[in-house]
Amino acid sequence: MSSYSLVPFAGRDYSSRAKALRAFDQNLFWYNMSYGEPGNRTITKSNIAEAGGGVVSLRYGKLRKQTIVMVDDSKEE
Repeated sequence: MSSYSLVPFAGRDYSSRAKALRAFDQNLFWYNMSYGEPGNRTITKSNIAEAGGGVVSLRYGKLRKQTIVMVDDSKEE
């Protein structure tokens, strides 16, 4: 299972856990800070699901707070 550490994209910030989760669920872009190559890479919840899911750490509150969520793969049966 993969793990991801995400921070808000393009200078955005979320003041609460609920706002950060809402933005993540709406497939807004986040920076993936755990990506193996140099530099930042943008990613969405859908991208993570398509890659098989994983454990996601979302940073918010001026990057001082975090919440952990699980994303399942997007395969429908």
